[in-house]
Formats: sequence, C-alpha cells, structure tokens
Amino acid sequence: MVTEKNKIRIQPRDIAFLSECWIYKVETRQSISTLPLFSSTSPEAIKSFISRHRRAGTIASAPYVGGSYYYLTKFGGAIIGKDDVTGEPLKPDPFIRAYSILSFCRLQEEKRTLINPDEFKRHFPDCWQPGRRINNFFIDTAPPKPRLSYIRVDFGRTSKANQILAACRRDISKMMNHSGFVDLKESGELQMTVITAMQVRKQRLDRMIQLLDEPLEIPVKTVAIESLRDVIAPLKY
Repeated sequence: MVTEKNKIRIQPRDIAFLSECWIYKVETRQSISTLPLFSSTSPEAIKSFISRHRRAGTIASAPYVGGSYYYLTKFGGAIIGKDDVTGEPLKPDPFIRAYSILSFCRLQEEKRTLINPDEFKRHFPDCWQPGRRINNFFIDTAPPKPRLSYIRVDFGRTSKANQILAACRRDISKMMNHSGFVDLKESGELQMTVITAMQVRKQRLDRMIQLLDEPLEIPVKTVAIESLRDVIAPLKY
C-alpha cells in the first residue's frame, strides 16, 4: 500500500510498528528496538526506519528529560484505521503515565504486553466500559495463575503513600461496579500493579498494604523502577 502523504510505501512491519505507537502512546529508540519485529535488525537500520516514518509524517517527536520520544500523528493513526489519535505531543500527566507503562512493559528484564483496547473488548466483553481508559491492563503470568492486572502509576508530587492506596481503593471500587471485574475477582484472576520510581516508596506501600485495617478487595503488587526518577516528580513518603 502506498499512502498519499509523502508517498510512503506501507508494509506489514510498518502497520505493526504504527499499531505499537497507538497502543503505548509513546515510543523511544530503545523501546522500539525491543519490539519482536526488530529482533534481527541492526541499530542503524532501526534508526533509518524511524527516520523514514518521521519524514513521511506518520510519527513525530517531542523532547522529555531523557531525550526525545515519538508519538503517532493523525496521518499515522489514519493508516491503521484509528481516528482517536490527536497527533499532538502528550501533556505532562498523560506522558508520565504512558512512559511509565512503556518502561514497565518493554524496558525491563521481564517483558510484559499491554492489552490494546481492541483486544480488551474482544477478550473481556463483560469488563468493557465505553469511555473508560482501558489501555493500562496487562496479563500477569506469575504463579499461581494468570491475572488481569490494572496498572496505576504513582505520580509523586505531594501525594503520600496513603493517598496512593486511597486512589487504588477508588479504582477497585469502580471496577467492582461491573460484573465482569467481579467475576474475575472471585476467580482470583484480577489484581492491580502500582508503578513507582523508588524502592523506598515501594517498601512503604507494601508495609501499608499489609497493615490495612480494611484489606483491599484484590491483590495489589508494587514495582519500583529507579530509571523513572527523572521523569516522575519527587516523591514524599
């Protein structure tokens, strides 16, 4: 397929790449190199591939504290049939959320796969809620059984650990308003994962979860990713 804008010839690998940009909302050169479709591609070839898409206008770049990130343009979204793409750089909070999820899923030793909205609607129809942000779920395959896990990002700022747990409780309460999530909870197939930027914050959250007078309705895992410290605002404990 040859598109009109800048006459880019679209191959299956291009579709797969643009779809990943849509799912994760942000990409970096490092994260792109982790994609299976580039498993046997040299760094120079990946750089050339990115440049080709930038010239064609399917992706654009914006700065962040760690360098530059790439995002899908409206033209890139149109190629893969997604009309929900704004084609604009992410504002600070959406960027922190998207980059933290990208880092958690694709830039750690253990790789995870974010469930895209189309897959979520197909595989979890009883959990589907029109208008709800559902691009922050993944399947945690750790024993004893796979679980659908909702990702919450600890943004830091003035929020203390108890406020993060209060936000988790609100998230869980909203999910429990829908029968699909209730069924997953009762079968032990639902959990939450909280991403934070410091090990000491993770430890604080873990201790507080263990000491709660009213336990949370579903398991909550915490993950510390130290490389996010420059992206997420300073944390209070």
